[in-house]
Amino acid sequence: ILLGPSFEEQSLFSGNGFERSNEQADLGKYATTLVSDKGNIGVLVTASHRAAMHRYWFQSANENADTGYLMVDISHT
Repeated sequence: ILLGPSFEEQSLFSGNGFERSNEQADLGKYATTLVSDKGNIGVLVTASHRAAMHRYWFQSANENADTGYLMVDISHT
């Protein structure tokens, strides 16, 4: 399954326009901040042998916007 956080509804394959900053990678853990003109999305992924946990938090550049999207492509293998 393919996951992708975004501030707007879009296709997962259209390109998200984010730059990664503050990347940290350790065994079983990956964290970064996705930066764009619409705001920042924090990403934390932890993994074990059989599962992974994803955590996303959205910080919009627009104070009136409170919508973040998590696109899920269940046909992706």
